Amino acid sequence: MPTAISSWRHGESEYQAARAGYYGWRTFRVRGPQDEVAKGEIECPASTEKGKVRTCETCMACDGAGRPGKRSVTIIGHGGISVQSNLAKLFRTA
Repeated sequence: MPTAISSWRHGESEYQAARAGYYGWRTFRVRGPQDEVAKGEIECPASTEKGKVRTCETCMACDGAGRPGKRSVTIIGHGGISVQSNLAKLFRTA
């Protein structure tokens, strides 16, 4: 894995997110509704499951390069029918 210039990386699985964290990257991980929040992660404050306590504009938790050393962010996959179908395929194969 390359050295982080921007300290942000999308992690598609808990393993990938943990590996990215080992190299100093923060991640934004989409997870299934049954998946746990991993060590070093927080739930997206702008998400439905977190009660939309913030908006993306006011939260800025995802500002990876601007917030080195902060925790990684995770969110339950959401979206329209086609997005949900693709997420279901992803989580079946993970």
